[in-house]
Amino acid sequence: MAAAFWRQAPGGLVLAVRVHPKARREHVAGVTDTPEGARLKLAVAAPPEDGRANRAVLALLAKTWGWPTRALSLAAEIGR
Repeated sequence: MAAAFWRQAPGGLVLAVRVHPKARREHVAGVTDTPEGARLKLAVAAPPEDGRANRAVLALLAKTWGWPTRALSLAAEIGR
């Protein structure tokens, strides 16, 4: 069984995601296995510049789960 793309942490959850910026439409595209482990695949329309894609990821997750955007935060950005 593959590892989960999320883990429980003090005060909430930590998600491991793979983001496709500059996508035609914004959506959760499923889960993928990578050499680093399972990742939640997200597609956002924003380009990866000036934090726009990061803000779009938070907005997509908030909309998808019905949470306020302020309830989410970005812990780390790794590579491109």
